[in-house]
Amino acid sequence: MSTVPAEVPVLLTPATLAESFGITEKQLLELRRKHDWPCVRLSHKSIRFTPEQAAAIVAQHATSGATTDGPAPVTGIAGLLGQTKGSRART
Repeated sequence: MSTVPAEVPVLLTPATLAESFGITEKQLLELRRKHDWPCVRLSHKSIRFTPEQAAAIVAQHATSGATTDGPAPVTGIAGLLGQTKGSRART
C-alpha cells in the first residue's frame, strides 16, 4: 500500500506560468531550456513548476532597479577601439 504525503505541493503547468510571466508557453519552454530553469519532470515531455521554483526563476532574472545616467565613461590608455592617439588627445 502506497502512502500519500499529507501535503501535496502545488504544481504549475508551463501554460499557467507563461501566462503569469506574460509570455507564450513556447517562449517559456525555450527560456527554460536556454537558462536551465529548475522544474519538476513528470515524464519525458511533461514538466511542472513549484511556486518556489517560479520565485527562483524571477529572482534569477530580476534586475536591481538601479538606473544610470548613461554608459560608463571610457578610461584607460586604449580608449575606444580604432581611436588614434591624436583623436584620443582631443577627447
